[in-house]
Amino acid sequence: MSIRNNGPDIGGHGSETIHEETRRIRRVQRAMDLVLQLLAHTELSRGEALRLMEGMRRYALDIFPDKGAVFDLIYAPRLMRIYRSRFEDPIPVPRPDEP
Repeated sequence: MSIRNNGPDIGGHGSETIHEETRRIRRVQRAMDLVLQLLAHTELSRGEALRLMEGMRRYALDIFPDKGAVFDLIYAPRLMRIYRSRFEDPIPVPRPDEP
């Protein structure tokens, strides 16, 4: 017996679109996990740490171009927390005109 879902797609998205977005989210999450581990457990200079953090932000925005505010809300505090614990100084705050 086969059950088929003939109902409307949620939000107008097909299952393939939802699957692709889920894959992109997982890619960002895995990359963030790696960056957090590198920041917390490897010998990095302040400059290297800041470049790593900025690279992570650029990577996430390459995958989700219109989600900079979401990145800043969810991931930036995690990055800043580890940065501050390692280097005990304030992190430079990007200007609003930066991507």
